[in-house]
Amino acid sequence: MKARMKQHDDGARPGRAAGDAIDALSEWIDSAQFPIHSRLPPERELALTLRLSRGKVREALSKLETDGRIWRHVGLGTFVGCRPASVHSTPESLGSATTLTEILEARSSIEPIVARLAALRAELHELNMIRKYFNLARKSASWSEWEKWDELFHRAVAEASGNGILISSIDQLLRIKMHPRWTVTKAKTFDPALIRRYSDEHSALLNAITSRDPEGAEAAMKKHMLGLSLTIGPVVMLHN
Repeated sequence: MKARMKQHDDGARPGRAAGDAIDALSEWIDSAQFPIHSRLPPERELALTLRLSRGKVREALSKLETDGRIWRHVGLGTFVGCRPASVHSTPESLGSATTLTEILEARSSIEPIVARLAALRAELHELNMIRKYFNLARKSASWSEWEKWDELFHRAVAEASGNGILISSIDQLLRIKMHPRWTVTKAKTFDPALIRRYSDEHSALLNAITSRDPEGAEAAMKKHMLGLSLTIGPVVMLHN
């Protein structure tokens, strides 16, 4: 819990050195036991509490931000700790900053749960959509076709989960995956054998969902994600 700030009425000390101001603010943040990402009081209150001018407080905050001790968000305030990766993040910016390993780790964590829920909750029209995209994907004659139908297949599985938060997460991941760094649409060599392998994995997943087998659906998605992790990297790297 935040410590209660003691107000001083004897004013700031404008002549206090910048280094002293930084040390004073840093020590106060630590002693006040602010949890990570908790919001600090406004500059005016900090100046009164630490008996500093607002200019010195501002300088100290800038230095602490540079050092990663605090982060600031316009309109929201100043917070303790390093800026979270999620702040100001968009799928486009994340796509350019992330790695293929991170994308696959996230998908491997979320999509098996989504598949399990889809097996429990999918309605007939949702099963029909999953099947439709499965059939279109397995007929792909290019990476461009495959990527289009594969994305819709996975999105349809997510939709069948009935969980809005997970659906939104999958949407974000698929948008990150479509960043030019990670698409396979420009790969020089199309590999029909690899598409057949992915299609077989999709088939196992579809069968488990259709059979209302949550354990089987989760296992099938895990196997598919593992297959992607082992094979998609070299394909993507062909044009990076």
